[in-house]
Amino acid sequence: MARPKSLNRSSRAKLLTEAEKLFAARGFSSVKLRDIAVASGLHHASIYHYFPGGKEQIYVDVMTASFHEHRRGLEEAVATAPSGVREPLYAVADWFTSHPPVDVARMALADFPALHSAAADELAELAYDSLRGPIAAALNAARDAPSEALSITDPDQAAMALVSLVQSVHSVPARYLPTLQARTELGRGFVDMLLDGWIRREQK
Repeated sequence: MARPKSLNRSSRAKLLTEAEKLFAARGFSSVKLRDIAVASGLHHASIYHYFPGGKEQIYVDVMTASFHEHRRGLEEAVATAPSGVREPLYAVADWFTSHPPVDVARMALADFPALHSAAADELAELAYDSLRGPIAAALNAARDAPSEALSITDPDQAAMALVSLVQSVHSVPARYLPTLQARTELGRGFVDMLLDGWIRREQK
């Protein structure tokens, strides 16, 4: 019998990368450990040696790394954008439209309930803080600036509304948004819609 492959650093990275793609496309419950093994080119039995918790441990590791990456990326996007509120939110939209989708609704309704409660609670809190925090901070800073006229009463709620709206870009069929530029323009259009509103205001 062939001995299982040793899961060195590059093999582990490949496994987590392929697992992230599978989880993003199909959700936690629909992905089998064998699917991850095949996608990453590893022996099925060797995965348990390095991930004793099996598929759930892989999912938790993948999503933990993903949420931390989103937080770092969003914080940098906001910090390097021009001052004001529109440009930082454009930068947030650009981050989300140029990265794989984060299906927050599916995670909350299907993925997290399938995990052990402690892991689910920890991931849910991490997801909320990572995706909301940098955006809410930008909205708070803009709201307090005398040059802005934001009427936001709950920056946390506004931040998650923006995340959900911009994430919907990824559900649009590719024939309508065939390029990254097209996705970027739609994401920024959502920012404009939220900031400018739908009701036409009379010019003073």
